[in-house]
Amino acid sequence: MIPLFAAKQGQYNRTMNNACESITALSRGGEIFRVSSEKRLVKVAAPDLSPLEAQIRSLTKIEYFHHPFSAIAAVSQTGKIVSIWKIHPNTFYPLTPLDFIDPISDFYRGVLPTPVTIFTDLTDKCNLSCNMCFARGKRESLPQTSIPTYAYLETLRFVKSSDKIFSQGISGGGEPSIHPDFLEILDYSGRNNISTFVTTNGSRSDAAFIRSISQNTSVLVFSLQGVSNKSYGEITGSNSGSALDSILKNIQAVIRNRGLFDREKELLIGVNSIVHPNNSGYYFDFVRRLVGIGVDFIHFNPVLPSLKKYGLHFNDFQTKKTQEEFSLIFQQFGGAGTFIRAPERIFLNEGTYYFDPHLRKNPDVCLVSLLQPCIIPSGKPDQAIVATCRFHPNTTENPNFWYTDNLGPTSFKSIWTLDNLHNIQIQTSKCAECCSERQVMALDWMLHVMRSMPEARDFYLLFDSAKENDNVLRFYKTIENSYNE
Repeated sequence: MIPLFAAKQGQYNRTMNNACESITALSRGGEIFRVSSEKRLVKVAAPDLSPLEAQIRSLTKIEYFHHPFSAIAAVSQTGKIVSIWKIHPNTFYPLTPLDFIDPISDFYRGVLPTPVTIFTDLTDKCNLSCNMCFARGKRESLPQTSIPTYAYLETLRFVKSSDKIFSQGISGGGEPSIHPDFLEILDYSGRNNISTFVTTNGSRSDAAFIRSISQNTSVLVFSLQGVSNKSYGEITGSNSGSALDSILKNIQAVIRNRGLFDREKELLIGVNSIVHPNNSGYYFDFVRRLVGIGVDFIHFNPVLPSLKKYGLHFNDFQTKKTQEEFSLIFQQFGGAGTFIRAPERIFLNEGTYYFDPHLRKNPDVCLVSLLQPCIIPSGKPDQAIVATCRFHPNTTENPNFWYTDNLGPTSFKSIWTLDNLHNIQIQTSKCAECCSERQVMALDWMLHVMRSMPEARDFYLLFDSAKENDNVLRFYKTIENSYNE
């Protein structure tokens, strides 16, 4: 049987006919549908649900990561699939593409959309000095400041007042746990049911920190650039000979607390690391330890934007050793229940990524700037920048990409207007390619459907049961880069 979404878009019709029996569709209302041979959705009554369909119907959003949906489908009023977009769920967690439909529709109808996510760099300050950190140059050239707490909480209150779905992503240019009011912000978010994605280097270990991140986050990522005590010190500048061991103990404590707070289905815990020459020879043991601890996922990323920028390169031994280790990792831990991701190509000195950038379908509008703005420190005390997007290289440097550079004295509410959103589009529409590829392209496709396919009435998540047993997320040839016409 040919998996539904492994084929090229031009093979879509033939593939659907061969594999539709493995597809389950989920509506925004939590209803289950099956895909008929005519590529039409047929609703399934609750008593007739298979065990897998019943499980999909009851998934929390975090559990979408463990039972990945394969695509988003645009469906007509008669239930016919009229267009499709293939994507992996970790592009959106802790949300799903369905959470973005209403604000995209609002924008299309000329109504002020509410941000779905705010990406936040709480501070420029960091307690490490990683030799390939993308934000290191900024920290060395500008004053290190933090976002004022009152302005950020006021922003959260304003966006949350719309009673729409809302999440925040806290990571970025510095270590967020260094922000003086980090725990206050997390506790406020937890009390107000704001889904929170936090990236931390894991060096903070006090009990209040462990409790708060265990109780108040939805996705927690530990960014560990070195995968052994030795390489961790070399890459991060840490003077401790056992820094990695200490961080792994912190991760264990959070996983233990997740169980004590009964949040196994509400909190996803993972580790981000990099494919770096200094890590060669240490990956297997690193993965073995993390699988033993019980993390949900491990992502190995390439050094971005390129090895050459940081004076790094893989010699022949490092290249061969790293290739051998990743091959062994996928063989050994394929059924372990921890999702493991590594780049398809990792040894190009020019740098590489998981997919090729592709042209936008709607070059007159950037939905990221409308639905996912970012807040970053401005280098000025008690002020912050509200920018269009944290992915574009010009965002932090070019005022044309800013809604304001003085959040604090200026409220988020006062800058979030239709006039300002339309003005910012003049700048963002000039981006020929987008650095946030997978997510913005899926959102862009939704707007394309709304504009050009009047027969489309709603969107559904599609699950491919044929992929349910694949416990290792390999991005080899799984992300398609073209629209279905």
